[in-house]
Amino acid sequence: MGEVGRFLVRFISFSGYGIGIAGTIALLLSDVPQLNGFGYLAALFFGERLLHYGQAERRFVRIPKGRVNIADYIAPASFGILESALRRASVFSGHFFLLVFQQLLLRKDIRAAVARMDIIPDELAVKIDEWIKKKPVAPLREDGLTAQLEMLVRGAFAVALRNESFDIAPRDLFAALGGIDDAELKNLFDLFSVGAGDFENAAIFSRFYRAFARLRSVPATLTGLAHGPYNVRHRVMNRAWTARPTPMLDAYSEDLTDLARLEHVGFLVGHKNEYEQMVDVLSRPTHPNVLLIGEPGVGKSSMVAHLAFEMAKDRVPAPLFDKRLV
Repeated sequence: MGEVGRFLVRFISFSGYGIGIAGTIALLLSDVPQLNGFGYLAALFFGERLLHYGQAERRFVRIPKGRVNIADYIAPASFGILESALRRASVFSGHFFLLVFQQLLLRKDIRAAVARMDIIPDELAVKIDEWIKKKPVAPLREDGLTAQLEMLVRGAFAVALRNESFDIAPRDLFAALGGIDDAELKNLFDLFSVGAGDFENAAIFSRFYRAFARLRSVPATLTGLAHGPYNVRHRVMNRAWTARPTPMLDAYSEDLTDLARLEHVGFLVGHKNEYEQMVDVLSRPTHPNVLLIGEPGVGKSSMVAHLAFEMAKDRVPAPLFDKRLV
């Protein structure tokens, strides 16, 4: 269906609901008992529609055997994301999966899930936007876009069933993106050091995001995602987008700046003068080398950890800004 056709369907649908609600109110206010009865029936109908607002036409409570139309299980929010990405990919050209990712990052629950993966949502959004603009692709034929759409929706369907969702929500699309075999997505995931399993684990947090936000607390048993990222992963990308993965270094070292972002290290008592001297030496343009000497327990490691904490908070001189302490 084209853009005009979709607009007409929505216009007729919303107009019909508006006329129906107005008619229901008129029947309920009528002095004729028979008309009141019809008004109560109509009110029950609209109440039921309101109760299931935002839900898919069918839910995973009971799935029929044999062939299943997955479209019936797509929630309206997910449908809107897919429709927008599909329209932009077909009309303006662009990478369909990246366009879906871009739409997902507009949602608070998805941004919260991305943050639980130790990725700053705004950095990821900027990078996706850059790739979409810098790497234009020729518009795919309709059958090519349909194949990509089906691949993503099938993956989201499997994720939703596996995680016992009621329908295919945006978080299921988010989790399914991690399992898509696509070169551009793989390059993006490698850039931020995330894998397919990371997306599904983060989607679990996204599922309960609103409830926990209201409670202002999260159970500590929620797959390790409750109070920060579920593992300490080095954030490859820096603000200038010039960093590169360092798997060998990561295998044999401990990144204190990663620990500092989780506030696992960084608290210093005393040694203010020694700390300031250390920072001054490390910030100078030539021979920025420091050797800490002292008996065990006097605070050498605490000074280094505090430096990592200050670097993570951007409270360091310019030469140390956006650097790693390993």
